[in-house]
Amino acid sequence: MSDTKIQFINHASFTIESKDSYILLDPWFSGRVFNDSWSLIKDTDLSMIDFDKLTHVVVSHEHPDHLHFPSLKKILSKTTNNIKFLFPARNNENVEGIVSKIGYDFEYLIPREKYDIDNLIDLTCFKGGHDAALIFNIDGKILLNQNDCNLDEYETNVIRNMFPDVDALFLQYSLAGYYGNRDNPSALNAGRQRHIDTVSNFCKAFSPKTYVPFASFVYFCKEYNKYLNDWVITPEQLRHIFPTIPMQVLYYGDYFDWDSVNDSVKNEININKFKLDFESEKSIIKPEKVEPEKLISTVESFFNSLTVHSPVPEVHLEIVDHLWNVSVDLSQRRIKIIETVDPTKLSCRLPAEDVVTLFKFPWGADTINISATFDIINKNIWHSLVCFIGDLYKR
Repeated sequence: MSDTKIQFINHASFTIESKDSYILLDPWFSGRVFNDSWSLIKDTDLSMIDFDKLTHVVVSHEHPDHLHFPSLKKILSKTTNNIKFLFPARNNENVEGIVSKIGYDFEYLIPREKYDIDNLIDLTCFKGGHDAALIFNIDGKILLNQNDCNLDEYETNVIRNMFPDVDALFLQYSLAGYYGNRDNPSALNAGRQRHIDTVSNFCKAFSPKTYVPFASFVYFCKEYNKYLNDWVITPEQLRHIFPTIPMQVLYYGDYFDWDSVNDSVKNEININKFKLDFESEKSIIKPEKVEPEKLISTVESFFNSLTVHSPVPEVHLEIVDHLWNVSVDLSQRRIKIIETVDPTKLSCRLPAEDVVTLFKFPWGADTINISATFDIINKNIWHSLVCFIGDLYKR
């Protein structure tokens, strides 16, 4: 094995350093994401990263805990290097345009096609929905960075056939969105169990020599999604749930060790460090106050941008941080502020800020679902609204 080094940076970010390359993956250094609803457990110590050596930035997918534009700008403020930016191919050129404008040398990764980074490292990406798993062949060692990519059975089998011997699996292990209303513990526990089952199933599917808990070092930092913090899976709980899975629990700045698949002493030390981090006092913020005029203007702009007809009839939204509520009729392109909701049309309860997000950004429906600041009242009505909006965004 060469002198290639792999260092855990934060959340879903790590570096790979070889003689000829220095690669940074999914950098999110600080700040809140998903409409300010997620925060890192700890901000990144940038002294861990040698920006003068940096040659590549690789990002797995569009979500801002992976593709974080402020962090990308920060990187270029710390180096004059010409940085190659690698991103899985997609049908929308918006990411390419923004990243190129920031100053990176943008290049797409074609699914299932090998990309040579240097003479020791190559990379292959595999799509799972709008996400991607990234497989690095590092001087003959296979690192599968699945992050939070939900691979289907077919793609899983393709990977197994192409890479039958996986040395390391980096995979998300805890909550990352809406699973059920805050007053529905059975649904929230089922969501928690779903992540446990995901770890179990993919460890069985790929049989990695070691598993690295990954992409879950966050807390939910808004008044209306802080309830999720009571349901997260911690590294301590994960180790208890899977006592027989070979595991490397990496703390910030730690180097991955190919030869130490299950260092129980180091794992215990790092689990205790994370325990203190997860139990530390967290800053919880209230949603931004939104006046009805701004909300109406945002929704009307959305109507004006529509190029297709919507079959979604009148939907009522109960606004939890104001004394007024909202009626939206996509089929008639009509938005109204109302005092009282009609129970037969009521879809959900949420802050006004999140209604603005839903209609303002192409990815608004995705952001709302991941921020989980709402409670669904009528699942069918709510899904008819957010699925129509979400399907408009082509990726």
